Amino acid sequence: PIEVAALMLHLQEKKTTKRLLVAVLHLKSAKDAPGEKVRLKQLSRVLPDMKCYQEEKEKELKMNIPLFIGVLLIFFFFLYCSCFYEKVFQNKKQRGTKDFEPFAYASIISSEVMNALFESHNKSVSKEEDKLDPKQFAYSEKWGVNLSSAYSEALSTEPDYTSWKKRKDGIDKYTVDYIFFQKSKVSLVSYLEIPSEKEVNQSTFLPGWEYPSDHFSLMATFEF
Repeated sequence: PIEVAALMLHLQEKKTTKRLLVAVLHLKSAKDAPGEKVRLKQLSRVLPDMKCYQEEKEKELKMNIPLFIGVLLIFFFFLYCSCFYEKVFQNKKQRGTKDFEPFAYASIISSEVMNALFESHNKSVSKEEDKLDPKQFAYSEKWGVNLSSAYSEALSTEPDYTSWKKRKDGIDKYTVDYIFFQKSKVSLVSYLEIPSEKEVNQSTFLPGWEYPSDHFSLMATFEF
């Protein structure tokens, strides 16, 4: 069985009686291609369940109940899929690269991009058993929950980094944290800016006296 750390709360605001679903996920696995396949399986385990619960409650209560997800999702920038850069990162230069395709992230934000990644991957492998098909993960378009990335919506691109730290083999600077929301149900109002490179202590990076975590905080305000 696939194990995944996930928690979802069904909340109600007292004054307006509006309801919302807030979920947190930690898709933990190796930082390589096999690990990325595990993350796809983890998403296939939890997102359909969340969708099912949301639909049941909306039907039962006859009201809009938006879903928000905060997730630590391993994603690294890469060069060889130009369609991905054009759609998500506007052809920014490569940074923090690991040599594997970000299937999990793509599966959430764009089925078109995900299919392009699968096609690119299958052309690059010689063994039939190494090839991938969305059907292996019971994949439906954007897992049926139709999520968008809050920071990508606000900035028209993902941040340059959400973590920047020293490792034994060097310095890792990458984007691994996201807030996903349903744009069809709510509107993004504002977001918390990530500190600029000049504001980051170049001696310690993260964590440090300025930021006690090895990840920067993400926060967004929505209305519905």
